[in-house]
Amino acid sequence: PLGLCKTFSNVIANWPALVKYFSSYVPNSERGIKKVKRFQRLHAAFTNNVTLLRFTYLRGIGQALDEFLDNSLFIEGPNVHKINSCVSKLIKTISSKFLRSEVRADVVTGLSHVKYEELDQQLPNDMINIGAPAGTIFKEVSALKLGAFYADVRTGYNVLFG
Repeated sequence: PLGLCKTFSNVIANWPALVKYFSSYVPNSERGIKKVKRFQRLHAAFTNNVTLLRFTYLRGIGQALDEFLDNSLFIEGPNVHKINSCVSKLIKTISSKFLRSEVRADVVTGLSHVKYEELDQQLPNDMINIGAPAGTIFKEVSALKLGAFYADVRTGYNVLFG
């Protein structure tokens, strides 16, 4: 089945072709990239390596969500204890990507008392797990853009847990 992880993996695998297509494609000579806002946005996104970093991050989150759905969606009968276990595993998996280990120990009992949105509870940028192949992409992205990317990642995790 097609899941989030597989979808994002396909985008990442086809990234060079997507970049080539959206960097040179012009729908027609009168309404080219410069005049059609949709193509301007696509061109800007696919000619920016931060977009590839975002897909890498989303693939990691998608993998955790796909596993959760695979393990909990098709449970028959009254299996609240199994769903509870699946939710706990999902929370642990996602929180391990951005929360400090001492904070994650508290996650076992629930997130209601964890101040996950506070920066001192989160891992520093260089330790946040956004997935592979981020290492090679980082070399091609400026520090300013990386700062903005990590701010987006933190926002994404906060939205997931909020």
